Amino acid sequence: MLTIRVNLDEKNKHEFIELSNFIYRRYPEAKNIRVAPAFFTDSGPNDCRTCNLDRNALARFMQNLSKQTGDLSQIYSTNRFNECAARNPNILVVAPNGGLSKCLETVGDPNYEFGELTNQTVLNRYLYGADPMGDDDCKSCSFLPICFGGCPHKRMENKLNNTKFELCSSFKDNIDSYLIQYVSMVNK
Repeated sequence: MLTIRVNLDEKNKHEFIELSNFIYRRYPEAKNIRVAPAFFTDSGPNDCRTCNLDRNALARFMQNLSKQTGDLSQIYSTNRFNECAARNPNILVVAPNGGLSKCLETVGDPNYEFGELTNQTVLNRYLYGADPMGDDDCKSCSFLPICFGGCPHKRMENKLNNTKFELCSSFKDNIDSYLIQYVSMVNK
């Protein structure tokens, strides 16, 4: 599942449905994309008490969103296994200036940065140039949720240096044998 987090506040919340509809129209065959609203609170260096939603306004927004979209997961989700990015060792937040932090609410606050990316070209290649959603074969592949498009580095090498690295998961042609082995191991 690819989740696109859209940061909202009082000033731009009205644009969420238009943006999410644009993304869903742009990738109609990609059933593994979810556009998720996210809200900043009153913490961090860019305190904006006038643009943040309080808890009641947030509830009204989410309930209205659910009514407009028919998406019940906006108000109640049974799939709440994702934890905050701040505690996930595999997620970094990159500020526009290359500063690294763990929390989206502290982007741009040097007190919470623990490093920086100095080569924006390389960063952009990995973040945007290695996106499997730009590959028609990947977008239509039912194994995308398993492999996430393969190795981003090899994808970049294929694009930039005309190499022919295999990007597909070994599951793609061998799912039956993987499942048989898995079931036999679970049933021991």
